[in-house]
Amino acid sequence: MATTSTKCERDGSIQSPGAARRSSPLRYLLFSLLFHLLFTVSIFDIYFTSPVVHPTKRYSLKDSIDGEPVDADIKAPADRLVLIVGDGLRADTLYKEHPPSMLPDWAKKDLQQSSADAYPWTSALKVEKQLEKSSIDTSKPPGPFFAAPHLRNIALNRGTWGISHTRVPTESRPGHVALIAGMYEDVSAVTKGWKLNPVDFDSLMNVSTHAYTFGSPDILPMFAKGAEPGRVDMWMYNEAAEDFTKDATHLDLWVLHRLEELFDAARSNHTLAAELKRPGNVFFLHLLGLDTTGHTYRPHSPEYVGNLIVVDAITRRVEELFTDFFQEEDQEESRTAFIFSADHGMSTKGNHGDGEPDNTRTPIVAWGSGLRGPRTVAWDEPQGAVQLARRAKEEETDAYYDDWKGLEMLDREDIEQADVTALMATLLALPLPANSEGRLPLGFVHVIPEVAARAMLANALEVLEIYRVKDQQRRDRLLRYAPFHKLHDREEPDALPGAREIAMIKNQIKAYRFKASMDSSNVLIDVALEGAKYLQTYDWLLLVSIITAGYLGSILYGVIHLLRSHALTSSEAEMIDHSSARSGVLSLGNLLAGSTLALFCAKFFAEQAPLTYYAYVASTALLWSRVIDQRRVIRYVWTKATRKDSLSVARRLAILFIFLIAALELIVFGYLQRYAWSLGFFILGFGWPFSALDDAQRSKNEGLLLLWGLSCVGAALFTLAGVEKEESLLLLGFTGLLFMAAGVAAVRYPGIFLAAKETTTTKGQREDPMMRRTQHVIKAQTALIAVSTTVTLSSSYHLQNKLGLPLVNQIIGWGVLCSATTLPFLFGFQRGEHRQPAAQRLAIIIFAAAPLFILLSLRDEALFFGVYTLTLLIWAKMEGAVLEEKVVKARNAGHLTGSLALPRTVGLEEVRTALVFLFLLHVGFFGTGNIASISSFYLSPVYRLIPVFAPFTMAALLILKILVPFIVLCSVFHFLCTGQPSGRVLGTYRPGEEGQLAGPPLFGPHAIGGLGLESSHGLVLIASIAADVLALNFLFSVQTSGAWLEIGRSITHFAMANLLIVFMFGLSAIAEALY
Repeated sequence: MATTSTKCERDGSIQSPGAARRSSPLRYLLFSLLFHLLFTVSIFDIYFTSPVVHPTKRYSLKDSIDGEPVDADIKAPADRLVLIVGDGLRADTLYKEHPPSMLPDWAKKDLQQSSADAYPWTSALKVEKQLEKSSIDTSKPPGPFFAAPHLRNIALNRGTWGISHTRVPTESRPGHVALIAGMYEDVSAVTKGWKLNPVDFDSLMNVSTHAYTFGSPDILPMFAKGAEPGRVDMWMYNEAAEDFTKDATHLDLWVLHRLEELFDAARSNHTLAAELKRPGNVFFLHLLGLDTTGHTYRPHSPEYVGNLIVVDAITRRVEELFTDFFQEEDQEESRTAFIFSADHGMSTKGNHGDGEPDNTRTPIVAWGSGLRGPRTVAWDEPQGAVQLARRAKEEETDAYYDDWKGLEMLDREDIEQADVTALMATLLALPLPANSEGRLPLGFVHVIPEVAARAMLANALEVLEIYRVKDQQRRDRLLRYAPFHKLHDREEPDALPGAREIAMIKNQIKAYRFKASMDSSNVLIDVALEGAKYLQTYDWLLLVSIITAGYLGSILYGVIHLLRSHALTSSEAEMIDHSSARSGVLSLGNLLAGSTLALFCAKFFAEQAPLTYYAYVASTALLWSRVIDQRRVIRYVWTKATRKDSLSVARRLAILFIFLIAALELIVFGYLQRYAWSLGFFILGFGWPFSALDDAQRSKNEGLLLLWGLSCVGAALFTLAGVEKEESLLLLGFTGLLFMAAGVAAVRYPGIFLAAKETTTTKGQREDPMMRRTQHVIKAQTALIAVSTTVTLSSSYHLQNKLGLPLVNQIIGWGVLCSATTLPFLFGFQRGEHRQPAAQRLAIIIFAAAPLFILLSLRDEALFFGVYTLTLLIWAKMEGAVLEEKVVKARNAGHLTGSLALPRTVGLEEVRTALVFLFLLHVGFFGTGNIASISSFYLSPVYRLIPVFAPFTMAALLILKILVPFIVLCSVFHFLCTGQPSGRVLGTYRPGEEGQLAGPPLFGPHAIGGLGLESSHGLVLIASIAADVLALNFLFSVQTSGAWLEIGRSITHFAMANLLIVFMFGLSAIAEALY
């Protein structure tokens, strides 16, 4: 034991044989889990508090100005409004000219037979569009075409067009709320609901005379909930109709047919007709087909373009229906306003949700009553010249704007999505919904200047009212309050915020200075929104200080727990406890933390702060009370480690700290740039062996180093590849064959791949009693891999050819999934005295994951899983080899005699091992082609198991796919940490058993062993401490302004850093249970 201690002091480790596990890991783990789950949601209190308030006042352009009503001759610009939403429509798909390859077969004949002036898509409104290819005239191939000629014709000749910019999350629910309520997603409510909006909100439907809505059951109920009973009528199809494997245009045609039935019924029902003709009615048509088709076939496909053709034809037919029905009512001039837009776009891989520009850019076309016609860009005017220069730059740098032919010189109105609400309310002269952040886009409306000025005033008043309500709430509850300086009148402190600005605007309108009043209203809207943001983040400095202190406390508490559990003996821990001046309730830590907590709680109680504020302070105080009370642990370990050579230990710790920060910054960079993971593999594959082993040691392990370098290069290739993928049946089949070959090899050569570690018995010992059972299990798993490969190829073929998912394939797929994840563990794992060796259990775990990954892979994800698993296994061998070489070197130098005490305890060398584990944990997520965003996963493979829309089941399958590499990593990591070192470490090899330069075998009972630790808890704890540094880094990187792509990603980064800590603890427990 003395010699071992000498060795430990020499290599700077902080281990001590016989270390006591005094600190209960369960208590620490539970508290750490609760802490990180709580602090994950802290950014919503810090940066994204709920914007929803409940103003009682509503404003419209008909409101009076100081008792003077609007001129009686001025009426609403339109009597009714039709909103058509093409769910998931990209702006470029609508505006651009498409190549012939994008034309679906059923539309080719339409295009060939159409004349130049006629509408081409005569078959678009047919429910069944299947067409024999023989009926297409191949001698007259179609040329380039526009998928939406009717909407383009409106943009060119009758209406206004542009791009509507959405915000994250680019999902259907928040997109429609922004369009119809003018309110962006309440991010503080993301966990409260999925389909129905979890927050009560006002919308255009609530203030309309009556609303007639048609479409998806996922969207319509949002706007009926909370509205006056009977105000909103809904026509919805069944959720089962949303089948991703079938033609989704039938959903859109269903909406059209219900609208036709409504008008047909009104022609014979005078009461219904009178209701339809009342001013202020809103008609909402939600067309879901594009979103469903885009998920299945991607947006750059004939199916997606064909669905847009159907949507364009539906829009044309809807306009005809309204013109015919209201012709007599409107007499000479139509009084109907039409707006066509989308709730969100779609990425090239068929997903949406994050702030990728393809997801945030949607089309908007507006025409009809109260809306202006097309306008040529005035290139000789400053504003026009700026627009043309901006669009020219867009065309040069972004292929998204290619082939927008015919629109180059037309004025393009770009707006924010919430502006559509203000536009619709103005057209119908309705009050703006409460919490509406939209701004009336004056470039769309065609009204007299007074109406425009009054509409902008109403817009400014509504946005200002949001600030006023929030301002009053702060004044009522805060002990000390600093109002937003731009809206606070110091000369009249009791005046309402913005009162002076409102008075000025009203005076400008009275003086017929309409242009000046509109400019002033625009400025006031900007200031009011800035003020609302100021109030939303009013507690930023206080909260971010508390959260930062909490993370620092978590890091220090983790270090102390690590030292107590892995560096101190029982007697040393007791000595430290007895040396404390005071312990228990009246300890210094409890007194300081308790008094600080009491002060904060008194403040929060007086200010009626949210309950989460108390939780943040309580967690932070509890952490620091433990750190203060146990500070002597750090002092004792430091004194013990520096007893002989403090300068050397300090130098080693400084180098380790620099390495730690550099490695963590590389991981942080990997969240932004995928090639950072490839750089990490290059460092691990070629830098680490040269720094950890000398020339003689590398010569002994040439084979292992070659395998390690090749595996790192192979894994690095995946992280260098792009994230865009196309389905490849050939690659899926090849990957299945590789896994089957691996299964056959494991069964055929069990002594190499499945043998237990060496024992003290002779070479003639009997066969491992569990070997045969394990072989049978792996045979069954190999058969499951074959079945999963076959059914995956079959299902993919049927889906690619639009044949639908065969029921037998769906049943087999679910059967394989359930069997692979349950049966091997129920019948393959043995407990008690018949427990298999760790190598056999690890093989069962790996082969259990293979069928699942093949089922849910699109292209190379399953191949990545195989390379990733191989890299993990070789990494475990590398770690064992490095330990063995260090121990052998120490023994040869006389610094270590006898056998090494087991179990080993954690030393400074294990810090690097824990960091590599953290790195590989991230690679398990990013390596399959994902990016750190909420829409980085392909949905297509899920359709092989569930073809209809079921968000929770689909999400569960994706999460299962994400977790599989983590489970395998933690299993290998547990195997590495707890695996018994080989005889070279234990000193059981006889002299001459190995050649002078011959390294240990890689496989078999005499192969390189593990680290000989008691458990993996210590290394997982080190990784979790390092992950706290990541979370603290991302806490200060959260963005609340700028590009929405960056805002969404910054939120995701912080959440991932905290959740990965949860994963490490949870999956480590699973891995321990599996062993």
